[in-house]
Amino acid sequence: MEGWTSGLTIRTIALGPQGVFGTTNEINRFEVPASCAAEPAANLVYVDFNQGITNNLTVNNNGAVEETYQAVSGVGPAGDLRTAIQATSQFMEFPILDNALGLPCNENLSMQLCIEFYDDPALAGEQFGPYAYATDPYGDYGFVPGYPSTYNQAFYTLTGTGRWLKVDWFVGPANLAGLNTAPLTGGPLVYWGLAGTPPYIDRIELGVVRTGTNALAGQTPDPSYNIDPFICDTNNNTNGYYAEWDPTDGVLNNLTTGGGYATTVTGPSGDQRTAEVPNPTGGGAYYEQFQLQNNPFGPVLQDNADVAMIVTYYDAANLASNTLGVNTITTMLDGNLAILSPSGSNTSVTLQGTGKWVDAYFEVPNVNFAATTSFAAAPNFICRYASSAPIYISRVRYNVIRPCGQYEGIDYLQGNIGITQTNGGVTLNWRGTATMQASAVVTGVYPNVVTVTNTVTNTYTLPSTNNAEFFRLQFPSYPTNLSPYAPTP
Repeated sequence: MEGWTSGLTIRTIALGPQGVFGTTNEINRFEVPASCAAEPAANLVYVDFNQGITNNLTVNNNGAVEETYQAVSGVGPAGDLRTAIQATSQFMEFPILDNALGLPCNENLSMQLCIEFYDDPALAGEQFGPYAYATDPYGDYGFVPGYPSTYNQAFYTLTGTGRWLKVDWFVGPANLAGLNTAPLTGGPLVYWGLAGTPPYIDRIELGVVRTGTNALAGQTPDPSYNIDPFICDTNNNTNGYYAEWDPTDGVLNNLTTGGGYATTVTGPSGDQRTAEVPNPTGGGAYYEQFQLQNNPFGPVLQDNADVAMIVTYYDAANLASNTLGVNTITTMLDGNLAILSPSGSNTSVTLQGTGKWVDAYFEVPNVNFAATTSFAAAPNFICRYASSAPIYISRVRYNVIRPCGQYEGIDYLQGNIGITQTNGGVTLNWRGTATMQASAVVTGVYPNVVTVTNTVTNTYTLPSTNNAEFFRLQFPSYPTNLSPYAPTP
């Protein structure tokens, strides 16, 4: 037999002369599946060794299956010493008590594995993460995709910060049978490597991403854990929120043209600018791609982000009615990377043929910074329905709208800033951490009016007066290590 494919399991094979197994209505029949209780309206279990509590989760301590650990007290930095466990074998697995998340006969679901651990300076460079998981109730199993490739969640590498960190992985879809947890259900198998030293762990959580009509369908079991534990860290000075490519003005802030693309000078008379030449070697004039440099928004593999963009393009007269929009993005779907085409009101614009340089605002949620191609680690643009004449782009600005941390909600591009008149006066609205400043004259001194901290959406209603007033937003300082062309605070 040949032609084996991934995921194919042969249960039983029987060979014999024609008719030995009966007539056609007696073969090719399957046992009626056993009834299975509905999935419970619960999606998270945990065990906390420091607090000495468990919520329907435990840890295997069984030498027969090479899954053992020891409890250690006084672990962690001064002032935050905790009781934790450390594996004394290569593997660790987590049985679930009382079938709290369901039964093996229930549907396979993506699992969220959350581990809080001490990022011991003595263990910097060590790695750990989920390795394998059950794929059905019959003893079959699968490996974390791409193990141990850089572009998956197989391993987390300790950096030695000397702090307690929280990291998560999404695995599966997995079956609750577990690998070595029978008669209990269980989650994925965690691996420390052949020569690795395991970290100290004080808390483990295991959740399932419910689907269908379940009361918890679509919810992340514990959103306080992240693929990148530093993504919302207020002490983190490496994950920025802004990048820009503007060669005409000499601004190359961690963003450049896509691999194989070139630039040319074009535009209306009196306003010639350097712009990217669309797809000069790819067989058409339809595509625009740009590449992030130096990981300005953090590591390649992290939780999805909401990305706002302003693209400056030449609205040539011969391209009226053509469309420029976001073509593809990479997104993380329950731990698996996927490439898709986004949709929505802020993902494309129609050219008017004004013969001028025009700014277009795009906003796309659920963007992951893994590359959509081998070279373009950013959302890609496409000139849809274009003729042979290309659309030229002279400037691209990216802003990551963070859901947490010191840059929470900042949209430096402010695509939705607004001024609304109401019966009570005039109301300003903006989003992200910023300080609102006001002046009676546009060239005057701007003292602070109100400071808003860690709020995604903000409003401010002015006192009722007949006087003109001007406003501006002051954003937090940008990480100086990222670029000398960072936006002015």
